[in-house]
Amino acid sequence: WQFYWVHFPDTFMEANLLPHQPLLHLSIDSESLRERIYRTFNRILEDSRERSEYWLELCTTAIQELLLIIAQKSYRHIDPRIEEVQYLLSKNMHQPIRIDELADSVGLSASRLSHLFKESTGLSIIDTLNQMRVQQAVLLLQHTDRSASEVCYDVGFQNYNHFTNQFRKWYGVNPSVFKSNKNKNVYLLI
Repeated sequence: WQFYWVHFPDTFMEANLLPHQPLLHLSIDSESLRERIYRTFNRILEDSRERSEYWLELCTTAIQELLLIIAQKSYRHIDPRIEEVQYLLSKNMHQPIRIDELADSVGLSASRLSHLFKESTGLSIIDTLNQMRVQQAVLLLQHTDRSASEVCYDVGFQNYNHFTNQFRKWYGVNPSVFKSNKNKNVYLLI
């Protein structure tokens, strides 16, 4: 068992997002989320001990990150295996993804994982992966000089036509038109 205690002023806006309890006990079942929290606590400790330039701002930002994670976990009750799959999708979206390998990594059959994922998120695993890839493509198209075909492969699509179809599905235009209008506001279609 590992316990971490953080004391912070209630002036943080993020503290208002937490449940109103004097003591909050939160179990983190997702290994990747536990690792993230552990790394964040370590950053706080290191920055507060080193006291280098901007140490207080770095600690404050890390505490705000923790508060947002806690708020998210407190209100969003999702199976930790699904959270782990979402993490694996985002981490490995640039590579080909196999549902049976994802299922093995969280101890479920491929069919059970697919059903549970869609029930929990409202999207299939493949739709979620494609949405993540397209959202990353949007950022690359907006903030780099890379062409749509280069971005297609950068984000993990193996076929430009499939990329274009997915882009149009989520944003209503093809990537080339989006790139030429990148200074205009564009919203994700859901």
